[in-house]
Amino acid sequence: MINNMIDNQLQIVNFEQAKRLKELCFNWGTRKYYGYGGELIEYDDQQNPLSLCQNSTRADGYSAPSIALALKWFRDSLKRKFGINLEYCEDFNEQKYVFYTDSIAENKSSHFFDVYETAENELLNELLSS
Repeated sequence: MINNMIDNQLQIVNFEQAKRLKELCFNWGTRKYYGYGGELIEYDDQQNPLSLCQNSTRADGYSAPSIALALKWFRDSLKRKFGINLEYCEDFNEQKYVFYTDSIAENKSSHFFDVYETAENELLNELLSS
């Protein structure tokens, strides 16, 4: 299920995804973070309002990037190859979004989605589990 998404805003990773990103050493700055109880908190540094939350300095939770930023981190920092395409699906007789990664490039058939953001979320889950 897609959560933390409001019209015209980027989807934020969920709590479990944020924990896994920290385990993988994600340390890019974000404007939000999850407390250890799972509550989503807007980062606010009164002394430096332009600063961003980072996992390396966040002792009380997990940075909460957008899914798009987390995917960019996988591409740029971990050099993973992946993508999302709109493809015709014969089983459904319509176009669907499908994702691929460097590890499942030949087996995409079970990864069809009606909504791009759902494909993006599931792609992140796949990358976090591989």
